[in-house]
Amino acid sequence: MVHIGLSIGCSFYPAHGESAVELCKSADQAMYREKLSRRTNDRASSL
Repeated sequence: MVHIGLSIGCSFYPAHGESAVELCKSADQAMYREKLSRRTNDRASSL
């Protein structure tokens, strides 16, 4: 049996940043928070 995991980070303009760099940074932070949680459920988090 093979288990596959997926972690995705999303950010929204302008709530999480006003430039592409800020939005990417926010999305990366969300993704890494999800990876650290090691849960298989979906979750939305805000900054």
